[in-house]
Amino acid sequence: MNLEEVTEKERNLRKNIKKNCSLCMGRAHLNRQDETEKKQVLKDMKELYSNYQNKFDSLRREDASGNEIQNSLSNKRFILDTIDACNGCDREVDRANRAINELK
Repeated sequence: MNLEEVTEKERNLRKNIKKNCSLCMGRAHLNRQDETEKKQVLKDMKELYSNYQNKFDSLRREDASGNEIQNSLSNKRFILDTIDACNGCDREVDRANRAINELK
């Protein structure tokens, strides 16, 4: 995958995570116990993690600036923390949605 494809995939995954996290929280407030959206958020975040790994490798191969490489590495680590937060989520707050906004 080239860097443009990785970036486009990142954009789509971030959008899907935000949407499904908000739906998950909203449906929990409607007393629906179905966790379909939560499973999708977790799946997308794992895919986003591997996407950041690909982005990190692509940036290193292309000799990109150190700042871009560090941001990719930081985002990769941050996603792992977000996955843990989503696993332990009580569905009162849209944790993944808010965390995605903090990515660089």
